[in-house]
Amino acid sequence: QVRNMLQSWWDVTSEQGLREMITWLEKEGGHTVYFIQWLRKLETMTFMRRRELIAHLKETDRDEYVRVKLVEHYRLDLGRYTILAFDIARITLLVRSGYDMGWIPEDEAWEILLRQADKIIQQRMWSSHFDYLYSYIVGRAFGMRKDVAGILESIESAHQLITNYSSPWLSHAPWPTFDETKPADEPAVKRSVH
Repeated sequence: QVRNMLQSWWDVTSEQGLREMITWLEKEGGHTVYFIQWLRKLETMTFMRRRELIAHLKETDRDEYVRVKLVEHYRLDLGRYTILAFDIARITLLVRSGYDMGWIPEDEAWEILLRQADKIIQQRMWSSHFDYLYSYIVGRAFGMRKDVAGILESIESAHQLITNYSSPWLSHAPWPTFDETKPADEPAVKRSVH
């Protein structure tokens, strides 16, 4: 099942391919880079020019139309880290899959995951669970080319994670989970996910 997911979602069929995908996401940024490219392009346009572009894309390229609408709609809400939470989650999924396949040993998997935790902690990317979830949800919609209606439904579902006190997000991993002045502590990270 993991092998099928890696092949159908990622076109990954080998350990080398998996490692290359993880490296690419960590160094290149995945969907975040594409989102930022559209963001910068839209910021240089007048309001009328943005409307014209969106109307043109609606007629000619549905996938890009959906993506540009998402960038336009959420560009002011997301802050400077835009949809990076989604790419971090994608790295996490790949690492876990690599571990499950026997391609990545446990110690190396934790090393990669701790680098992701350090990104969040050291750079103070998000100030709350909600900010992280919002970045993830918009990023997922951008990556999967889902419209704004799909995002609103996801936000309602995610609301349970951040308001229900029995949720693992609140009971096991309060925000911020770690001392922001130090690198992520491996035992603390491991405790928060068990």
